[in-house]
Amino acid sequence: MHPAKMADLSEGTLARSIEQQIAKLPSDVILRAELGPVGFSLGLHLLGKKGQSNSVGHWAPTFLIVGIYDKFVRVHGSNGARNGNAQASSASGHYR
Repeated sequence: MHPAKMADLSEGTLARSIEQQIAKLPSDVILRAELGPVGFSLGLHLLGKKGQSNSVGHWAPTFLIVGIYDKFVRVHGSNGARNGNAQASSASGHYR
């Protein structure tokens, strides 16, 4: 995407608020939140509660996505710009 167009893609207040709240959490908390449902789901499965196990098991990917988003924002900053100095590649649309 052309760098001039990047300025048009600013974060909304909701996204900025979510980023600020997630940034307050240490990465370990997010990792534990990812692994917790996996263990809980395994326990339910071993107790024969397969439906509940399957439902709880679906929580892990949600926490994983939050963790990936958090890592991306910590490394690249909002809007893909760290300290406003990132350059966008006009050919591929990826950040350098």
